[in-house]
This record gives sequence, structure tokens and C-alpha cells, in this order.
Amino acid sequence: MPEDLWPTLKRLFSTLWPRFKEVYGRLSVLSVFILVGLWNVLISGHAAERLSRGEGLFPETLAELREVNDHLQLRFYQKLARSRTVPFQPNRVVLVYIDDEVYWSNKWGADPFSRSYLADLVKNASLPMTKANIIALDFKLFAPKGYTNEIYSPRAKENDALLKAIRTAANENVHVVLPVAYFDENDYHVRIPGIFEDNELPLKQPDGTCKAAGACVAFGFINAPDDRRLIPLRQSMRPLNRRKDKNSSVTYDSFALAIARAAAENHEMLTAQLTKTLGASGDPLGSFVTKFDSVPAEKLYAGDPKTLQMCRDSIVLIGGQWHLDSGYSESYNDAHFSPAGEISGLAFHANYVESLLNPNAVSREVPAPFAVILDIFIGMLIYAGFDSEHQWIKVLMLVVAFAIAPVVAYLALNLTNSYLDFLLPSELYFLHVLYEYIHQHL
Repeated sequence: MPEDLWPTLKRLFSTLWPRFKEVYGRLSVLSVFILVGLWNVLISGHAAERLSRGEGLFPETLAELREVNDHLQLRFYQKLARSRTVPFQPNRVVLVYIDDEVYWSNKWGADPFSRSYLADLVKNASLPMTKANIIALDFKLFAPKGYTNEIYSPRAKENDALLKAIRTAANENVHVVLPVAYFDENDYHVRIPGIFEDNELPLKQPDGTCKAAGACVAFGFINAPDDRRLIPLRQSMRPLNRRKDKNSSVTYDSFALAIARAAAENHEMLTAQLTKTLGASGDPLGSFVTKFDSVPAEKLYAGDPKTLQMCRDSIVLIGGQWHLDSGYSESYNDAHFSPAGEISGLAFHANYVESLLNPNAVSREVPAPFAVILDIFIGMLIYAGFDSEHQWIKVLMLVVAFAIAPVVAYLALNLTNSYLDFLLPSELYFLHVLYEYIHQHL
């Protein structure tokens, strides 16, 4: 190190430090930086998700703030995703909707929905000449409380019809994906028992093989993430009758991942692609569109030739989309916000599946620590510029502070294929700079 370098650095520090304290040492500025950091860690980031679980003032308030944040981020990305440069044209999935005509007029709002009707849909979607590649049922096929260790007997006849249809489809080499779900208990997840015993189904083994002839039946959990842009991948659950035994945990794929694994020609390659895309960043974020090939369930139930041809070699997702209140309500039974607008839960699964099967359509989330550092760096630039003596620079900083979140989020999504959730934290800079500007001119 040159002898005069250290004295030079000391002089530079002694010159800049007073200016640094003058710009960033104010309590109001420090407060904004702290709020931005806390918002990223506790609200935008998913690392603190556990803190928002449970009862009490802090976790309940945190959960509500996270819900508002996720909702606003989805609203924001509805606009942003439309300009995304990643090509995403779903072409593998066909949606079969149980609509108002079936649910209210034919089945009189039966809850749970008729399993015998589902059985006929599965049979027709697996006819030898027009059989689907995969059939996935997005229905809660769960036994009610009190029937946890045996088949749900009050609807045994209908359940048997559905079980027979599933076995027949598997024998015809059609992959069938059935739902599982869990509820939270303390720090672990407990699986809700299904209407079928596991040993009654030709289930896929942990190594991906199937002992039975034909195709496998797979389970996939349908619990949705708090942030619906995220594609859930895997989750460990404990059986209800052994929920306190940590050694009884079984890891399940999500509904979308189970479907994607069945559809992928090479399961290992799909896993490798996801690992390469995500690194250690957790669940991926999917691409979203609203338009899929879809048909009303009544056409598949009736064996409509055109509908049967649509099912051929496709991924057929069967689910519900009926209006509430006996069909008179404007709200649907299963509608959710997405970056593409309001879509059905079935369409969410379809987007997840298509994203997993298209490596270019899967995004990752910018890690919370990087987002915090980026937010603070941008804030420092904004405050440094706003502290200028020139009026036009202050006005420019107001514009920059307001536009920085949408612009940087757009660049992150389109250039690095990453979601950057710092819409609200960054706008705190704009609000504070705007306040300072008004305060100076009053």
C-alpha cells in the first residue's frame, strides 16, 4: 500500500462523512430505510412466513399485511406480465369444467359433488381410441371427520364407481392424478384422509415406478401458497393417526408437479431443469395466461366426439367453475387473482403445469437480502439527488422515486426472468421525498 494512500483515505472520509450524516442521518430518512428493510423481510419475503402463522396480535396482523401485499403485487403484475417477452403458449392442457348447468340444474348443488358423475368423466376421458395422457381431478376427495381409518361408507357405492373408473383408466395406460391436502398443526402438516385407502390404488412408488400393469396413479397436494404466483413443489405430511410421530412423514409432490412429472418424458431432466433454474431460491414462479382449451363437463359426460378428440393424448384437468348462491351470484366458487387477472383454481393448476413443462416460463424470486440491499442503494441515490440545491434535480428525483419500482421490476422480470417484489417499499421513498418537497415550499 502506498504510504500516502491511508492519509488520502482519511481526508476523503473526513470530507464526506459530515455530508453523509447531513443527508442520511436525519431521523425521518433513517426511519424510511428501516421500514423498507422490515417490509422486505417480514412482508414481501417468504422467509418470515412462519411468523405469520398462529393466533395473537403480531402473527394475525403480519398475516393480514402479507395478504394485502400479495394481493397488490398480483394486481401490479397483472399489468407487468402482459408486456413480458417470454413466449408462453400453453398447448398440452384441456380443462373440463363442472359448470352451473351440471352443478345446480342437474346435481342440485350436491356437496360433495357426485363421485359417480366424476367416474363417468374419467371413463370417457380414457376410452381406448381417444384416451387422454393424464387425467387429474381437482376435487376434494376426502373422508369427513369420523371416517379417518376406513372408506367413507355413506357414499360407498359412488366411491366404488369412481375407484373402478380410476383403475380402468390406469389399466388403459392413462396416468391419473388425485388430490391430497393437509392441515397445519403446530409446526407440521397433517394429511387429511382420502375416500380411498392408498393400498387400493396402483400408486406410483418413490422411485417413480409402478408395480401394476399400465400407468400409475399419483397423489398431489392442492393446498395453495399464500402468493399464488408461486408454484408449490413438495411438502412433507404426517398421517392423521400418527401425526405426532416425526418419523412417519411422507413427502408428496404438489398437484401441478405430480401432473408435470407424469407428462414429462424424462422425470430426471425435469427435476434437473428446475434445480438449475431455481438454485436455492425455493419454489418457482410461473407464467400465466387466461386462455386454455376448455369444454363443459356435460359434453365429455355425453361422449361428444369433438370433446373426446380434444382429450386425446392431452392432460385433462377436471374441476369446478360454478356460480355461488344457486347460480345467481356473480362470484364463482373457485376464483382467484393471478398476474393474468381473475382465473379459476383449475386454470391456476393449468398454468403451473404448463410453466413446469416449459423451462423458459419458470421464474425465480429475487432473494430478500438482495432486495433489501437494492432498495437501500436506490434510496441512497434518490436522497442524494434530492438534497441537491438545484430545483430541477429535486423534481427529477420525485419522478424517479415514483417510477423506480415499476421500471426496475419490469427489467428484472424481462432481463433476468426474476420477480422483484419491492413495489410498496420503494414507493415509501416517493412518499417521503414528496412530503419533504411540499414541506420545503409551504
